[in-house]
Amino acid sequence: MAMESLMDTLPFAHPDRPSSRLRPFKALRHFRKLVANKEDTEQVFHIVTSLRGTRFTKVALRFWESESGHRILASGKRLPDLLDDHA
Repeated sequence: MAMESLMDTLPFAHPDRPSSRLRPFKALRHFRKLVANKEDTEQVFHIVTSLRGTRFTKVALRFWESESGHRILASGKRLPDLLDDHA
């Protein structure tokens, strides 16, 4: 797939997935459940979902649309490798 068509079509979230929002009180409720029962690790997933919000999508889209984002994505290098290079 050419980079231009990829740049036009790559979604940041599945269209059937409801958009997430920051829900600190829900996260706190699940955190209290986790503290009460440390074996109930399902609560961790609820906490993460409750704290996710929309910030990642906004930041990813800003990178995706920027000139430097286009240049980095067109280079074919893996983004995790670039982010891990602290030099």
